Amino acid sequence: MSDHQPPPGELVGAVIEFLATTVRPALTGYPRFETLIAIRLLQIAAADYERGAELRAREQQRLAALLGHDGAPEALERELVERIRRGVPAGEERAALLEHLRAGAREQLELANPAYLRDP
Repeated sequence: MSDHQPPPGELVGAVIEFLATTVRPALTGYPRFETLIAIRLLQIAAADYERGAELRAREQQRLAALLGHDGAPEALERELVERIRRGVPAGEERAALLEHLRAGAREQLELANPAYLRDP
């Protein structure tokens, strides 16, 4: 990558700022609303670019700990789904499952809409 090219996060941030401060205020009605959606989608994509790999790695670590072995993320997730279909575990295994699900939901919100994680 050239030393003169801004990092992808900055490029996306510049597009978001342009849409939010120049394009959206000039629009009305449905196009204005669609521009807001485009801004949110770009914000989610930027967050995923910056933190997605880290969050997916944490999820894989949690799944491996929960299932007792390592593997490809998709395979671990399928195995967990099958275990849940056979019956929700009890005791400590249930608590670990619930913590995994809570952590996954928190991480999804960190990418999609961090404002939901703030106290009102």
